[in-house]
Amino acid sequence: MLATMETVDEFLIAERSYSDDESMLSVGLANIHAEVPGIEANKDKILRAASIFAGRGVNIAVFPEFCLSGYFWDERVDCLAYMHEAAVENHSDWIAHELQPLLGNGFEAVLLNGLTAGRGKDRFLNRTFAVGREPDYLADENSYDKVFLPGIEKDYTDSGRDDRLVLATRHGRLGFTTCYDYLFNELLREYSTVEEVDAIVQIASWRAAGNRNYPGMNQRTDHYYGDLWDRVLPAASATNQVWTIACNAVGDVHADLSPDGRRELVRPRSDVGRDAR
Repeated sequence: MLATMETVDEFLIAERSYSDDESMLSVGLANIHAEVPGIEANKDKILRAASIFAGRGVNIAVFPEFCLSGYFWDERVDCLAYMHEAAVENHSDWIAHELQPLLGNGFEAVLLNGLTAGRGKDRFLNRTFAVGREPDYLADENSYDKVFLPGIEKDYTDSGRDDRLVLATRHGRLGFTTCYDYLFNELLREYSTVEEVDAIVQIASWRAAGNRNYPGMNQRTDHYYGDLWDRVLPAASATNQVWTIACNAVGDVHADLSPDGRRELVRPRSDVGRDAR
């Protein structure tokens, strides 16, 4: 494995190479901190990161959950007004005129996550979507709606229920999960055995901190959710014999939610290549 690290345009770039064959898949994982409120700042970060990926031969760029909007907060009136403004449908011109022109010459897709209109008034869907060179990136066949909604997310978003997304690329078949959806083994098993995907793309805003104390077992941790991430991703990859390409958010996004920017490339034999690219 070859590894390099440098700072470019305020981003710390960690690059890992696992093959001498340049025709193989190159993935860019962008652990950005989405600002709230800060739609334009978030779009600027996405655009700058995507430009770096385009210049480094990346085929598919992956951004974390809530990368466009940032996370919800408790003041409902202000939060709703902002999230309506942040909805992906309101930024189609930016995608068409600034993001999509970066694609080409091997740079095939940018995987983003944002909010789209939900099933009722003041409701949203948490949608992961693949921006390619066509304008239909929000169509059902190109998007995945988050199923499991924890905490405050239930107050604003509708569940994707039984949603699935499989993208057939020249590198293989990709299935998608968002954050805690990855914990539903039946979903991963269906992707593996029915859809026969080669990899699961796991986009998340997954907290690290969480106190658990079991004195009778002499066990205690302050990073329960981070430990869960570290254990579940390799175990699920091995059990289902798929790769996992995981990109987590970073920074304080809510009073009780501080993702720590973990990013992994997990092989089917369960070993982890951190900071894949």
